[in-house]
Amino acid sequence: MKFIDKWIGDNLFVPLIIKLCQTTEITQYRFHNTLSYVGIMLLLYTIVSSPVSATSIVVGILLLFSFVVVTAIMFFAPDKPFGESFLFRFIWIVLLISDILAYRDMVHLMTSVMFVFAQYALTIKDIPPENKEDKVKLGVREA
Repeated sequence: MKFIDKWIGDNLFVPLIIKLCQTTEITQYRFHNTLSYVGIMLLLYTIVSSPVSATSIVVGILLLFSFVVVTAIMFFAPDKPFGESFLFRFIWIVLLISDILAYRDMVHLMTSVMFVFAQYALTIKDIPPENKEDKVKLGVREA
């Protein structure tokens, strides 16, 4: 199972995350925090716009707590490394596959994609420096 997880990360998610982090000049931890923040906001939107039930109230309270925690982390420790979780990545990949197969609405699908990207961002130890030779070939000058 961990072999599949490593293959999925190395071939599908990590190269794109590294390129995005190099382009935007942010760390993988800040990338994780940002995607988690946006994903939680999308989930809160779906809970608020859904019919009221006991389950939606409990999930809404848990999401509000998660929202406060992620917001505090983003402001007070944006580049602090966090532990990665194989189980959490596996759960989000299963949810992503079920969203694709069940053809749910785009909000659920995008939230699952964001959380999978956020979890794979934590598996990256170091972001390699961007290749400066490519910029020179394109004629891009740094300020």
